[in-house]
Order: sequence, then C-alpha cells, then structure tokens
Amino acid sequence: MYLRDRYSAFYLFAISADETDRKKRLMENSQKRLTITEINILDWNEYSEDGQNVYARRNESDLSEKEKSFIDYIKGRGKYGYGNKDLVRIEAYKKQIHQFILQDVKNCIENADIFLSNNGVEDDLNKKMEWEIVRNICLILYPGLVQPTPIERCMQIAFAAKANSGCLSRQVGAVVTDSKFRILSIGWNDVPEGDVPCSKKNLLDLSDVEDRGAYTHYELFDEDFRKRINKYKIRNPDLEPCLCGLPLRYCFKDIHKDGKDPMRSRAMHGEEKALDSCGRECEGGYLFTTSSPCEMCSKKAKDKHIHKIYYIEPYPGISEDQYSRSGDKDNIAKHILFTGAVGRAYTQMYSPIMPYKDILGFLGAEDCLGVKKK
Repeated sequence: MYLRDRYSAFYLFAISADETDRKKRLMENSQKRLTITEINILDWNEYSEDGQNVYARRNESDLSEKEKSFIDYIKGRGKYGYGNKDLVRIEAYKKQIHQFILQDVKNCIENADIFLSNNGVEDDLNKKMEWEIVRNICLILYPGLVQPTPIERCMQIAFAAKANSGCLSRQVGAVVTDSKFRILSIGWNDVPEGDVPCSKKNLLDLSDVEDRGAYTHYELFDEDFRKRINKYKIRNPDLEPCLCGLPLRYCFKDIHKDGKDPMRSRAMHGEEKALDSCGRECEGGYLFTTSSPCEMCSKKAKDKHIHKIYYIEPYPGISEDQYSRSGDKDNIAKHILFTGAVGRAYTQMYSPIMPYKDILGFLGAEDCLGVKKK
C-alpha cells in the first residue's frame, strides 16, 4: 500500500497456482519434499489471519494433528519446532496485530494489480510465464500497445463491482457471460434487497436501541444476542479517541459467532446474485469472480450449466472437486486461475498516453516511410 501511494508506476504482481498443483510440487520437489503437515504450517505462517485463528484455539480439546503441529512449531517444541518460541508471532496473535507485522499473502494476492498463473507442465509453464511477464512489462512501458483480453475485460467489471459490497469482512464481485464473453449479469456480495448492510450500521446505535429501522428484530430483542453486545466495552472513555471520528461498524457474523452454524453471514454471495439474475441464458457460459466460489455457489453454477469459472483468489473448501467436476460429463465446470491486470493497473496499462499514430509520427516513422506531412 505504501509503495502504491508513493510511486504511480508501482505494480504488484501475484504469481499463484491451483492448490492441487502447488501442493504436488512442494511434496515432489527433490529439494523440498514437504509433508502435508509442513505445507499447512507454511500456509498458516504466510496467511496471518488463518494462523491467528488456529492459535486462538490452542487450548481447545478438538484440535487436529496439523493444528497441534502448528502450535508446537510456534512454541519451538516437538518435531516441527526449532527449540525457540516465535515470540514476535505469539505477541502479534495475542494483540491481534498479525495483519500489520506478519506475512499476509492472502491480502497481497487479493490486492495485487497483475495476476500470473503458475500452473501447468514445467517446460510449457516457463515459456507461458515468460510470455506473460514480457507482455505486461511492454504494457507498463507502452500503455495501450495491445488491447485487453476478453477474460481481463470481464474480470475488470467483476473487480469494479465488488466496491458496491456492504460487507465489512470480504468484498467479492462477479460477472456471468455467455460462451462469447458477452456480459449477462453482474453481482456482488451484499444483504438481500431491502435490508441494511453492515457498512451502514453502528454498534453504538444498536446498544442504545436507536435508529431502529436499521436493525433487525433479532438484533434489537433477542436476549442472547443482546448479552453478546453488552460484553463489548462500548462506554469505554478511550473508545472515542481510538475511532478518530469513524462510526463503530460491526460484523453480525463476528458477534454471533458460536461455532455451530457457518451460515450466519447476512450477505448473499456475489456469484449467487449474478447467477440468479441471468436466467437460463448463461448455459454453456462463464462465471468470473474475484474469489473462487464456495460450495453453495458452485452448486448454483452447476445448476446453471456454467462451463468455466475464472477466479482471482482461492477460497478454501471442496467446491471444485465435490461439485464442479462431478456428475454429467456434459456439465463439468473448469476452475481457471485468472491471468491478467485488474483495477488501477487495467486502466493505466490499457489507456494510451496519446493516439498510437501520433506516437509513430513523433518518433519519425512517417519520415522513414516517405509520408509527406501536411
């Protein structure tokens, strides 16, 4: 974020691989030969939020062996520990400042400007990667040298759509097209129509039962939920200076979190909304989403006969293997890691500084061709 603000010509490249390919390489590479447990430790190290969630459960009795190994690794003990506690990591997790001082690969990928796919056979992969890197560097040096691909064009619209989301945790945009990349519908994760998104709610108002029209009957009158709210030190005199004038937004799912039902989120998913809006016109078409679809949205995409799903960042789960690849061979959806530019990079790289013919004239190409200037 600092480099992007400091330098207008800064571009963040994210080079990613499908989870299956990535894990296979780490396990089969002659120099690494990592086990699944070691890969999990590596991932929890690099994905600070996931690592913090495991550490927060360190005293629970139902930890998996992989989770126990990660705790041992942090505390410097056991097979995967190095004899010394990782004091910086422990302190970051305890104070919940992990996203500011530890590796956060997940958010780096989510906020990258240019995405390169690291999938495929090594020889072909190197050539493809080489071409993609050269193509993007040429566009950085000479904006507008070529036009965006249809895949980039559709993903850019999905990327822009996610700004409409009222979710405080994760913003997701989605686009559905036919097989010729003609856009049929757009969606983003948000509450059902007529409800108020979390981005417009205030915990102070809810605590005082003010602005009642913005809150649900459950939020206002359910005794258990009110007890959860009352646990927060809303009247702490230090709170107002900390907010710096910002409203005290809150995530319903976080307050209600009880470990029993993962579907407490108030928002409908972006893919869900986009697929619901396009009827049966999308059969054989494509879904573009800034985050790979969950199990629910994969089932909905299958029901709509979507053939390809392009995504930017991976979302954990079994959606591809369990739903997209299953059943009728004529209704299989291929998950494809997005390659290209989005957001600010898309605009800058595909907007010529001046018309191309004027550039040729400025460079003297017309003189070399013997064209007489008017």
